[in-house]
Amino acid sequence: MVAEMQNQPTSHHFVPIFYLKAWAASDGRVTRYYRPYKDVIASPIGPKYAGCEDYLYTLQGVPPDEQAFLETNFFSPVDSDAAIAHQLLLAGKLNSLTNRQRVNWARFIMSMQIRSPFSLGELQGLADLTMRSKMNIDDPEFAAAIKSGTRQTMFEWFQQNHPVAITEAHKRFLPGLIDHEELGDYLINMSWGTLDVSSASHTLLTCDRPLIRTHGWKDPNAVLIFPLSPSVLWIATNSPKRMRSVVNTNRSQHVRMVNGKIVHQAVDFVFGLSNSHLTFVSKRLRRPDQEPAPGPIGKGQPDCPP
Repeated sequence: MVAEMQNQPTSHHFVPIFYLKAWAASDGRVTRYYRPYKDVIASPIGPKYAGCEDYLYTLQGVPPDEQAFLETNFFSPVDSDAAIAHQLLLAGKLNSLTNRQRVNWARFIMSMQIRSPFSLGELQGLADLTMRSKMNIDDPEFAAAIKSGTRQTMFEWFQQNHPVAITEAHKRFLPGLIDHEELGDYLINMSWGTLDVSSASHTLLTCDRPLIRTHGWKDPNAVLIFPLSPSVLWIATNSPKRMRSVVNTNRSQHVRMVNGKIVHQAVDFVFGLSNSHLTFVSKRLRRPDQEPAPGPIGKGQPDCPP
């Protein structure tokens, strides 16, 4: 497969390079925290080599020139468009975002919920359950179409004759979930804000699942928080009043709360500007024998507003 894809990207970034560059030190590298065994290690790494996995979004069972479709035709445009909005948000130009740029940023935020390896695993489990439920029936028309005299269900037949259609289905669901019209429209119309926390005693961290969510999407107290850099947060709420209550929090307390949630929901990697958070991360990052906190897909269904 490597030979077939030599002209296509093979290293797929679930934490985009443009995003991680915001945490780069003067040497261009970010500090990656991870726990391979007992102890947490903090080591510098280039954004190009962090937050990525070979062939993560590769599609199996399709012609070679289509195998990298998700990376080249979906995630690459999502990230390129989001990089422009990211720079404007960091520059304090939230109100200058065009409608298209607001849509692009919302799309990126949606993608960051479910594009990590762990989240893909959760989605694969959901896709399997869904297909078993919807295809686990004896369909006379289907049996006639495949000219089968056995009493196989649709799911059993595909599992036996086209297993890739089952094992790869979750990847084909990704674009539809990220571009979910109802949730996307809801997110675009929430109250957005940015918060400069550079006066805090510590810098912000980010991770392999950096979107923080509280309450249900339509709850009046719902807050979405996404670190933009070591010193700036993006925030979305359901009302300007709720936004004011969030941004009026003591900056140092706010950073500690956000960093605590970031480390708690990290699956494998936390990223920072330096190794100054080593003790903080070591006390909170999950151990290899602990299950990661479930994401929206892991709760059994896409996290969409009722």
